[in-house]
Amino acid sequence: MGEDGILRYIVRKMRDNLVDKGKVSEPLIQMLSGLEEIRKRIEQGWGKVTKLLADWEFINSGWLNFNLPPGEQFNTSYAVERRAIAQIMVAAMEAGSEAASMAAKEGCSQTEHSHRQRMRFFQEIVNC
Repeated sequence: MGEDGILRYIVRKMRDNLVDKGKVSEPLIQMLSGLEEIRKRIEQGWGKVTKLLADWEFINSGWLNFNLPPGEQFNTSYAVERRAIAQIMVAAMEAGSEAASMAAKEGCSQTEHSHRQRMRFFQEIVNC
């Protein structure tokens, strides 16, 4: 967690303590909750954008990584490999689900159902 992350954590804990002690009015609590929800959505959106742009050196240069300690950064190859692994896992899960639905349509036993799902899942991983 970088310096910015530590500051956000401290501010969030201070706010939580004030709310827990009842020292914050209800309208302010609702406003803070709304701001926290907006912050979470922005953070999730930013994470998606940086994953999509992982091939660009600038995105991984450290300028836009707000949660890493100073002087640390993910290199581009790490981000690209991580994305490739995630795509393989998604394809394997989809293949397993497809095999499971096929087995269910054919009226297979639970054991056969699980076996087909497992085999298709691992077969997809090996094929990628």
